[in-house]
Amino acid sequence: MIGLPGLMSMLLAAAGIVFLLPRRTLAANPFLPLWERIPDGEPRVYVDPETGQKRLYVYGSHGSRTTKGYCGPDHVV
Repeated sequence: MIGLPGLMSMLLAAAGIVFLLPRRTLAANPFLPLWERIPDGEPRVYVDPETGQKRLYVYGSHGSRTTKGYCGPDHVV
């Protein structure tokens, strides 16, 4: 039977091996479509005056080389 120190050593060794293995990580923005290429979204909460329900809208702007700033004139909701 393996004691607790031996078990911990084996778990740490296994974690180290898994950490060193090459892996591919894919990350996606779950709220904004990938084809829009929006670096960061700006959340806004609005309240419906009739029902009182709150809605969250995420606005994003495209980076553009034609404008003097970082954000282009078009926005995506």
